[in-house]
Amino acid sequence: MNPNLLIMLALGALLIFMMVSSRRKQKARQEQISRGLVPGARVMTGAGIFGTVVSVDEETNQVTIESGPGTQLIVHRQAIGQIEVDEPAAPAASAEPSTNQGPIQRDDADETPLKNSEPSITDAELDAHNEAKRAKGDDVDDSDDAK
Repeated sequence: MNPNLLIMLALGALLIFMMVSSRRKQKARQEQISRGLVPGARVMTGAGIFGTVVSVDEETNQVTIESGPGTQLIVHRQAIGQIEVDEPAAPAASAEPSTNQGPIQRDDADETPLKNSEPSITDAELDAHNEAKRAKGDDVDDSDDAK
């Protein structure tokens, strides 16, 4: 047999395998989303809107989600991109502080530092620190002076 023909057949078989495998994964994902669409489930739409399922209408394939207090959206069930799965409970915090201190990360929703963040400094402490540096004569980066 011609080696070029064997290569073409192998590539064709690989292409068919990849298409079938991809379709199988898509179908399994859709099935998982369909099973998880129950009232109270946290979901994200294909447009990136997060919300909680309020009701599912099987006849019209519509899902009512609440994206905020008093804000309800009606979307087609195929618009649901993913269902948020509950994470297992985090282990109890140890008494010793973590030695892995990364940069301060904040959650925009509640303005509290996340785990593994450095302790925050208050405005009064920062003002006192800057005043002490000014008294020593060190340069302090003030955004007002730069203007």
